[in-house]
Amino acid sequence: MKGVPMDDKNPAREGEAERKMEHSADELEERLENLDKDLGKAHSELEERKKDAEGRDDASI
Repeated sequence: MKGVPMDDKNPAREGEAERKMEHSADELEERLENLDKDLGKAHSELEERKKDAEGRDDASI
């Protein structure tokens, strides 16, 4: 029985691997966008809390 040389590339496998990489890249990009949105929300909330805390400090003086 003759084996397939490792140098021979299987176009079907290459296409499948490429599709998987593209799918993974799309998923990672979506996760990054969601994390960026979450970070923006957290930053806004932090700024709001900071302003509230400063307002309370000013009121107590």
